[in-house]
Amino acid sequence: QILYEVHPEFVVATGTGAGGFAVYLAQTLDGLSLPNSRILTIGKAGPAPEASNYFLSKKYVEYLRGDSIDPALASTIASRVKGRKTVVILDSDHTQEHVVQELRLYAPLVNSGSYIIVQDTESVQDPSQESYEAVRQFLNEEAGSQFEMDPTREMAVFTLNPGGWLRRK
Repeated sequence: QILYEVHPEFVVATGTGAGGFAVYLAQTLDGLSLPNSRILTIGKAGPAPEASNYFLSKKYVEYLRGDSIDPALASTIASRVKGRKTVVILDSDHTQEHVVQELRLYAPLVNSGSYIIVQDTESVQDPSQESYEAVRQFLNEEAGSQFEMDPTREMAVFTLNPGGWLRRK
């Protein structure tokens, strides 16, 4: 829904994993007829060959290897997306410290009306996931004051990201 509303030129996603989510995003952008949009996905390891060789991945996705909180990598990404409509999706290391660092690095990429989506803020199943506390911490910082939680994204009730839908004011 957010991609439909925002029509981003870039989607920056951390936590590539096997690459399946990037493929899903590529299918979504293609279905929305956004052929000039691009997905920059960051992971410590490369994606599975099935993901990187998928025809829509080749059209939409750039797989970047590295740590999402590496300032040099974040700076490179920032220069690529500067001035473009960007949605950021954080789904790598879910510890509070790591998510807060990601929020600080990638929040400046998001333009007014667009979103940072913090995945897995529901930690009932895995208490080591501290994403929700990271969101709360970030929103209390100066940079976080430019964002607000968007509870309308939870209207279907089922979400693994409660409180993690952050819209830039």
